[in-house]
Amino acid sequence: MTAKYRSESKYQSTEIGLKPENLPVIVRASIYNIENRLQNVTKRINSSPRISPRNKELIWKFAEHCKIQGLSVLRVIFYLNRFYNIGRVASKDFDQMEKRDVEQLVLGVRSLSKNGEPLSERTILDHMTAIKTFWRWLKETDDETPPEVKWIRTAPSKRASKLPDELPNPDDIQQLISATNNARDKALVSSSLIQGAE
Repeated sequence: MTAKYRSESKYQSTEIGLKPENLPVIVRASIYNIENRLQNVTKRINSSPRISPRNKELIWKFAEHCKIQGLSVLRVIFYLNRFYNIGRVASKDFDQMEKRDVEQLVLGVRSLSKNGEPLSERTILDHMTAIKTFWRWLKETDDETPPEVKWIRTAPSKRASKLPDELPNPDDIQQLISATNNARDKALVSSSLIQGAE
């Protein structure tokens, strides 16, 4: 199969979101499934009764800003997916929020779950990054973080890494290697444990 690849994609901005047009064949057929992902998140945001009309408008304006700034379509989809969740827990329109309202928004995001399980720390931090980036755009302070969101932590906690006493000891490693059924699994277990010890 031959495909003509163009380095730039064109998008049509609409009142209800972003619509990819003339995507390169190689991208449309890619593993990323960009067109469907963009359509799905657009439909979810626009049909959500829990996201206010004003917040929907702000989300789409932010997405347009991201496009103008040259962010990839996948990064725009990343932000849209985060704002689908963020918009549903917002108790006010984003442009009317003060620091206390943002604190409540963060608590709402931290209480979200997926399939009955709380979101992982990494997913929550992704949402926090989206909130800070959005507020820099909203308050037109591209280089400086607005006070409403300056306090939000976007880096993983140091506790997220394993302490030495939580790592497997040599006896545990030997038991894991012995429990494997073939040479490939033995090599995989031993190499991953050796890498983790370094």
